[in-house]
Amino acid sequence: MSDLSKWEPVIQKTLANIRSTLSQLHTIWEEIGFTEEARSVYCEQAFNHIDDLLHDMVSESELKKEMLLVNVRDLMKQIAILTKELGTDIVTAGYEHLPLKEIEQVLRTDLHKLQYCKEQRMEHLKELLVKEKSLCKVLGTQPINIEEKLPTEEELNSFKLYLEKQENEKIRLETIFNEMRRAIVRMMDDLGILPSSSFEHLVYKNNENFVFNNTNMTKLRELRDKLKNEVDTAKEHVEDIKQELIALWKYLDEPEHICQSFINSYVGYSMATINALTIELERCKEKRKQNISKYVSQVRSELVKLWDLCKFSEQQRRQFIHFNSQTYTEDLLTLHELEVKRIQEFYETNKSIYDLLEERDNLWIKMKELLQRANNPDRFYNRGGQLLMEEKERKTIQKKLPKIEEQLRNLIKEYESVHGEVFTINGISSKKIPGILSTRRYTPLNSSKRKLLFSPSPNTSAKRRNISIGANGSKSKRKIPKRIVQVKSSHKKENSMSQSSAVTETTYSQFKEHLEERKELRSSLLPEQILANASKSKMRTPVRTPAKPLRKNLPLATTPTTSKLSQSQMHKSPRSPRIAATSRLATVSTPLPIIF
Repeated sequence: MSDLSKWEPVIQKTLANIRSTLSQLHTIWEEIGFTEEARSVYCEQAFNHIDDLLHDMVSESELKKEMLLVNVRDLMKQIAILTKELGTDIVTAGYEHLPLKEIEQVLRTDLHKLQYCKEQRMEHLKELLVKEKSLCKVLGTQPINIEEKLPTEEELNSFKLYLEKQENEKIRLETIFNEMRRAIVRMMDDLGILPSSSFEHLVYKNNENFVFNNTNMTKLRELRDKLKNEVDTAKEHVEDIKQELIALWKYLDEPEHICQSFINSYVGYSMATINALTIELERCKEKRKQNISKYVSQVRSELVKLWDLCKFSEQQRRQFIHFNSQTYTEDLLTLHELEVKRIQEFYETNKSIYDLLEERDNLWIKMKELLQRANNPDRFYNRGGQLLMEEKERKTIQKKLPKIEEQLRNLIKEYESVHGEVFTINGISSKKIPGILSTRRYTPLNSSKRKLLFSPSPNTSAKRRNISIGANGSKSKRKIPKRIVQVKSSHKKENSMSQSSAVTETTYSQFKEHLEERKELRSSLLPEQILANASKSKMRTPVRTPAKPLRKNLPLATTPTTSKLSQSQMHKSPRSPRIAATSRLATVSTPLPIIF
């Protein structure tokens, strides 16, 4: 019950007004002449009017209160529904102490907030659904049907993240598509072909409607791979045609500038280029048929060069039985061309072996030159450093040659292991050729350290001079350079120890044949007939014995003194040359391996 004390002045004022009004009405009724009974009735009616008015006012207020209560209940119900839909909580505790009007206003405010939140969320959802629809169309996927209910904030965020991933996937697939499409369009243009299927049309011309689903991406990749294979095949085909054309042009002696102009006019590997090259190839083949024997001869010449390059033996060459055929046909030319191609491939496959063989042959040739220089006596009077250069070359050869042969040994072993056949040089197995693939040590070429085939004569001394007899019979001594004549005494022991092993490497007959083949390596003694003629004619100018440089381990041989000239006769003539009991032999070079 509310306190009415604050309403007392209004009540008193109302009562005073009613009393004054009723008094005024009573006076008027009396003046009119109403009876007492009538005035009582009228007074009762006036009271009833006032009472009805008050009752109406109370009823109206009660109705308004009831309406407020209904509104509050409805607002609270709506708020509860929205709160559940939005997944949020609205605190309504403490509203019972507020008037209904304020409660209604507060609830209505909260309801407006929830409705705005729902509207914003629905608007956001619509935007995401539109985006989802677009992504589903591009990616060829199905929507997740999130529009069936109002999503919560967490569900909306999750849906947003899902769409972001889909967008990234779209960007990734679109990048792949654009890259493959550019490659496909380029290859189709290069090949000079047009789209033939609906899918190729979709990729080539209508790419904005392409769906990035797994099926289409797989077909796109297959199309790209197929075109790539066609491009590779076309390139190889064009290159083969060009190589065949170049060979035919060479056979036909076509002008070079015309051939080059034709090649420059048809670049790439399109169908137009292939057709043009094919037509030219057919023309050249037809022209070649008209003079087939000439071209067979040319191919045979090329084949002989390849045989020589591969060091084929006569037996290997005779295996190609068509080489001597005189029936000149297109098939014969084709067989020769195939044989040339086969030998070329064999050479290219084993080029490393042939390169090493060539390098090895060059080293052996250089070694022979050095050995020949070593037998030239004039080389020791060179003051220009020639001996040092030769020594450096010898050392270089000694280092490189074993390495090269080791590499050859490994490569040939690998070849024989892979192909199951013996690798031959001029029909001989490489293992049987002296000097190659052998495990023996190389004899050093150093003139101061190398071993010779024969031991020096016991008469060899550490210092030897070239002795000549002058016209007056006097002896003159000419010193050999110190570097040449100086021999350490310690080498005598080495000579005696190595004599037995050195002699086993070369027989006397081989040594004799070697002397007969090389005049500069013969004994320095003069033939008997020359000495006899010289004593008879009494030559004024003495015949000097050719001086040979003394080398370490110089093999010597004794020569019997002449039987026609006695010791006394030789001393009678002062002009007769002085002949020693023994003579030195030139150095016998180490036997060289077979050079092929």
